[in-house]
Amino acid sequence: MFKIDLGVEVLEAISGLKGIVVGRIDYLTGCKQYNVKPKGLTKDGQMKEAIWIDEDRLKVISKGINIKVKSPGGVYLEGYPK
Repeated sequence: MFKIDLGVEVLEAISGLKGIVVGRIDYLTGCKQYNVKPKGLTKDGQMKEAIWIDEDRLKVISKGINIKVKSPGGVYLEGYPK
């Protein structure tokens, strides 16, 4: 069972990285990791890459965004800039 929901904003304990949880994985060994996507762009104007981080290193800091399906094949990200 995962402790952190998709779409929430988290803080990584060691580096201070903040981002939105966009994926989760549960390994056979019992390790749980979350794919955290930092907000914003790099200096080059590119999207920042998501990073896989162990569950114990993350703290939820806000409810982040809510993903709502508006139609087949389309989503609306509530609380996220359009």
